[in-house]
Amino acid sequence: GGDILETMTHPVALGVLFGLLVAKPLGILLTSFVVVKFNFSDLPAGVSWGHMLGASILGGVGFTMAIFVPNLAFTDPELIAISKIAILAASFIAGIVGFLILRREALCANREE
Repeated sequence: GGDILETMTHPVALGVLFGLLVAKPLGILLTSFVVVKFNFSDLPAGVSWGHMLGASILGGVGFTMAIFVPNLAFTDPELIAISKIAILAASFIAGIVGFLILRREALCANREE
């Protein structure tokens, strides 16, 4: 029943948003880069780093475990609710942004053919 702007600017919400929208995709992308750079693996045929970026951002959708963790981390019902709202928002944003990046990559690949 509170103000959504106040909820989304709460430090807990900002931490969740940063973790799911920045840190998790960055970790996925950097780990993939290191693995490819040190020749432990190669990118599959037809996969570009733009595809990897889009897939990394989709990693921010990590909904199942993320929704479970606030119950372990907090005892205050308000903080649990703020966390879960931020997880839903971050998952929605990550899904949309990841889709748009992958769609752009697909359209660019079709133009090059």
